[in-house]
Amino acid sequence: MKYTMWQSLADGSTVPIARLPGPREVQLDERLARACDEYYRLQQEAGANEYQIEQSKKEMTRIKVILGNSDRLDVVVKHFIWHYEKRCEEHATVNGKAMFVCYDREIAFEVYKRIRNARPEWFVKRDCAPEHEGERLDRDAFEIEKVKLICTNGANDSKELEKILGDSDDRKRYARAFKDEKSNFKIAIVVDMWITGFDVPSLDTMYLDKPIEKHNLIQTISRVNRVFKGKQEGLIVDYIGLEGAIAAAMKQYQDDTRPVNGVEASLGVFKDFMSRIVQLLHGLDYSRFFDASITPLERLNVIQKGVEFVLENSSRKDNFMGYTQRAKKAFDVCIGSDQITDDEVEQLHYFLCIRSVIYKMTIGDTPDATLMNQKISELVNRAISSTYSGKDFNFDEQPQDDVQMLFSDEFLEKLKKIPYPATKYFALVKLLKRAIKEFSKTNVLKAVEYSKKLKMVIDKYNSRNEIKESDVIIDEFVDDLSGELERIHRELKKEKESFEALGITYDEKAFYDILVAIADKYHFRDSFTEEKFIDLAKELRSL
Repeated sequence: MKYTMWQSLADGSTVPIARLPGPREVQLDERLARACDEYYRLQQEAGANEYQIEQSKKEMTRIKVILGNSDRLDVVVKHFIWHYEKRCEEHATVNGKAMFVCYDREIAFEVYKRIRNARPEWFVKRDCAPEHEGERLDRDAFEIEKVKLICTNGANDSKELEKILGDSDDRKRYARAFKDEKSNFKIAIVVDMWITGFDVPSLDTMYLDKPIEKHNLIQTISRVNRVFKGKQEGLIVDYIGLEGAIAAAMKQYQDDTRPVNGVEASLGVFKDFMSRIVQLLHGLDYSRFFDASITPLERLNVIQKGVEFVLENSSRKDNFMGYTQRAKKAFDVCIGSDQITDDEVEQLHYFLCIRSVIYKMTIGDTPDATLMNQKISELVNRAISSTYSGKDFNFDEQPQDDVQMLFSDEFLEKLKKIPYPATKYFALVKLLKRAIKEFSKTNVLKAVEYSKKLKMVIDKYNSRNEIKESDVIIDEFVDDLSGELERIHRELKKEKESFEALGITYDEKAFYDILVAIADKYHFRDSFTEEKFIDLAKELRSL
C-alpha cells in the first residue's frame, strides 16, 4: 500500500509545497521540456537505439545552451537575489535556508560567481548568522560563507573552483553547517548532491533551474516539505516550467497531485482575506498612514487608532487577528507575483502593525515576531513605547528594573493617561497579570486572590457587547473597568509592601498570610496573638 504525500500532510509528517513560476522569459518552452523528458526516458529504457539516444542528446545540448546563456543567467540570478531578500525581509522564510538547483557544475559555478559579484557581503565567513550573534553555538560551529557551492570535484577543476569546493571532508562539514539553523551557511548551490536523501528540516525554499527526471523529481522537491517549528509551507521557485512534469510525477509515483499547489491558490487566499480585512475596518480612516509627507508621530497615531478600533469589539478583534494571519501566510507564498501591487503590500504592512501591537499587548511577543519584517517591527516597537509614554517596557522580560516598574505609581500614572479606552484597558490588564505573576513567586495565596479579582473585571469586559448603547457609553463602561484595574493594582502594591508594618521580611509575609488563612478556615485565629503568627512565620521561613 502506498503512503502518499497527501497522507503525510494529513498526519502532520510533512508541510504543504507551493510552486511559484519564475520569470517567463527564462523558462523552457514546452517542446524542449518534452525533449528533456524523452532523453531521461530513453536513458532508462532498455533497447533504445543509438539514433534515438543521439537525437535526445542533441536536444539536451540545446537545453544546456539555453539554460547557460549569459543573459538568461543574469535574469535568473537577479530574480533569485530579489526574491530571496524579499522573503527574508518579510519573514516569509523561517530561517533563510534555501537551495539553488543548477543544470550542471559549469552553470552552477557561473551562478555562484554572479551572486558573489552582486552580494559580496554574503561571502564573508562568519561562525553564525547575524540573528544568532551572541548565542551559544554548537560545538561543531565554524566560520563559513552564507553561500556555498556544493559539488563533487572534477579532474579539470581550476584552482579557484578547487578552493571553493574543498574536499569530501569539507563537504561533510558543510552538510553539518547547512543543517544547523544557527550557522551562517544559508544558501546551497547544488547540482546532484543533496537533492535526494538529504534532510534539512528548516529548508523551506528551493530555486529549481534544472530539468529533473520523474523518479527523482518528487524526492527533489520534497527537500522543502520537512516539518520545522514555524514552517507553514515549502516553496519551489520554478525557473524551468515544471508544472506539468511535477503533476505527472505525482500521478505516476504518488497517485496524487494535490500536495503541490500553484501560486494562484495562495494568491486567491491573499486577495480574499485582504478584502475581508478592508471590510472589517470599514469606518476607520487609515489613508494617512501611506502619506510619505506625514511625521513618524502621525504615522504612529494612525496605528494606535487602528489598534483601538479593532479592540473596541471582541468579535472584530478575533476576526481581524485570524484574517491577518491567513493573509500573511498566503502572502509568504505569493511574494514575487506580478498580481500583488505595492499598495497591497503597504496595506498589509499597516494591518500587520495593528496585529502585532495587539499581539504584544494581549498575548505575548515571540510567536507573532515571525510575521514582522524589520520596518514593521520598528513601527510596532515605537507604537508600544509611545503607548507607555516613552517607557520601553517589555511585559514579557524580567530584569530587575522592570520588576520595580511593575509596582511603580509613576508607571501606573502614565498608563492612565493613554487616550484610547480599550488600549488603556488592555495595557492595565497586561500590567496586572505580569505583576500578579511576579507577586506569586513569594506569595501564592495572595496572588490567587488577586487573580480572581482580575478575572472578575475581565469577565465584565467580555460581556460589554451585550450593552446596547452608544459608543460613548461603552467607552465610559471600559473606562470604569480600567478604574477597577487601577484600584486592584494599588491594593496589590499595598499588599506587597505590608510586610514592613509587621516588622518582617517580604518572604516571611507569605508564610504569615498562609498561617492566618488556615487559622481563619478552621476557626482558631482567636487562639493566637499577632506576635505568635509573626514568630511562626519567621520560624517557617528559616527552615
